[in-house]
Amino acid sequence: MVRGLRRAVRAPRRLIEQAREGLVGLGATALAGISDPAPASPFNVEIGSHRRYTWLDAELAQFKAIKDALGAPSTTWC
Repeated sequence: MVRGLRRAVRAPRRLIEQAREGLVGLGATALAGISDPAPASPFNVEIGSHRRYTWLDAELAQFKAIKDALGAPSTTWC
């Protein structure tokens, strides 16, 4: 923490520039969410009392067997 403070005091322009870049990025993220919302889908609706969720506890091998039975392509991460 002390090193960061020392760097900020020695290079205030750099600190200001990093803060500006962060704010620009935050603004761009917010604008993207407003101007290009997620596409309509059954899952992209207002959250209300009707929304439910369920947890499923299963072995990865079971999911892989389902994937293989349905003919889904293999991936390196699954």
